[in-house]
Amino acid sequence: VFVLLISKALTEPPPQGTVETVRRADELRKRQDTTQEQPETEEVPAGPTARVLTAPVLAASEIAVSGGSPKQEDRWAVEQIAARATSLLAHLAVVSGLWFLGKRLFGDVNSGLAMATLYLLLPCTAIDVGKVNHVLPAALIVWAFVAYRSPLIAGGLMGLACGTLMFPLFLLPLWAVFYGKQG
Repeated sequence: VFVLLISKALTEPPPQGTVETVRRADELRKRQDTTQEQPETEEVPAGPTARVLTAPVLAASEIAVSGGSPKQEDRWAVEQIAARATSLLAHLAVVSGLWFLGKRLFGDVNSGLAMATLYLLLPCTAIDVGKVNHVLPAALIVWAFVAYRSPLIAGGLMGLACGTLMFPLFLLPLWAVFYGKQG
């Protein structure tokens, strides 16, 4: 199922919001001023965490396309590769996190494999395969659940998830209640 997901992500153009996130990651890497008016897109680009996590993928894409210093005409290819690679890595993080969560939390590898398979079989996963803005927070939240026994790591991952989009902020009260009961 993951191979089918990859083939769909590679054949379809990435969403405009994902490409905009990659562009902003490139501006962040080059330390350019982004306070000027940004072009309007139909999808809101992800927050600063997504830009920071996309920057290494962008650098690897530049190396893959043109050996580290892309020409202006290669810029489009670098952005497309980085956008697709970021979304695929985020999906891989969700799948591996679900598998590891089942193994570690439930003590059963098969339940983790079942959770990962059900995630891959969801229609919304295939429809929004390229939207990093939706998948990256989910990956960070899943890994926060994996690391729930280490509150510092889990809190850091939840903080990173909150830095991508706004919806993980609504999980913070639940997170505080869980750790408040733990002492």
